Amino acid sequence: MIRSRSAGQSWCSVDFGSLRKRSGTGAIVHSTLPEPWKTWAVLADIEADAGNPSAAAEAKRKAIDAYIAYRRDGGENHYPDGRLSLAVTETLRADGAGAAAALLHHVASDVNMPARLRPFVQTLQAVVAGSRDRSLADAPGLDHTEAAEILLLIESLERN
Repeated sequence: MIRSRSAGQSWCSVDFGSLRKRSGTGAIVHSTLPEPWKTWAVLADIEADAGNPSAAAEAKRKAIDAYIAYRRDGGENHYPDGRLSLAVTETLRADGAGAAAALLHHVASDVNMPARLRPFVQTLQAVVAGSRDRSLADAPGLDHTEAAEILLLIESLERN
């Protein structure tokens, strides 16, 4: 059980054992939540920490699906992974794979790039190099938004 308090809000309790039991039915994630992918991502982390890899993978897949639906519906990703994915997509379309590869090489060689973004950059590099394998989104180290951005990029490249 974890107790937390958000700014200006009262204390709330979260019973993660109960969350895990209810998650199989989707009882904790409703389409009325403003950002349901975040709830699924938290559940994926809980399941992974509890030693339930199949449940963690299922929750992550639901987080990815919810995030893709949000993005397809016009939602934007203003975080570094979203900005980088957009830059790569625009560079691919305007200047080709060579220019996009150069952009990613520059990003990958930046000593200030957070280490947690390296798997995402490497996966983008594979897509820019020509791979359209959707299993790239399952690469270790990618979070749900990064995996979704990879899938959306592959999808957009397949359409053009």
